[in-house]
Amino acid sequence: MVTGTSIADQRYRRRLSNVQSGTAPVWYLFDASRAIKPIVRQERENYDSQAVIAPNDPHVSMTDQYLYDVRTRVDAGFELWHLAHASKAKLTEVNYDPAGVAMQMLRGDNKRGSDLMIDDEHQ
Repeated sequence: MVTGTSIADQRYRRRLSNVQSGTAPVWYLFDASRAIKPIVRQERENYDSQAVIAPNDPHVSMTDQYLYDVRTRVDAGFELWHLAHASKAKLTEVNYDPAGVAMQMLRGDNKRGSDLMIDDEHQ
């Protein structure tokens, strides 16, 4: 438990979730309207293109095939969890609307409406 907070505050934090249960394939709702996005992509190594296209290369001359390769290292992950909502409920209007409402209902620690929530314009 977090000290210095009321029991109601602690219960609020425990039930806060951005996941809707179900058995259908997972789908996501993102608030991508802000400068800060819900998913971050990191390029760990620059893209390096290589090609084997020289006519006198043994592989090219024997197989008449050109080889192309791109090497890189990238990673991706969630940056701000409250800008995304995951659902395993079937993707219907009945299940989509509560996901947007759940994102709109998120509140900051000060119990005021968060500035980082989906609005009707971006649904």
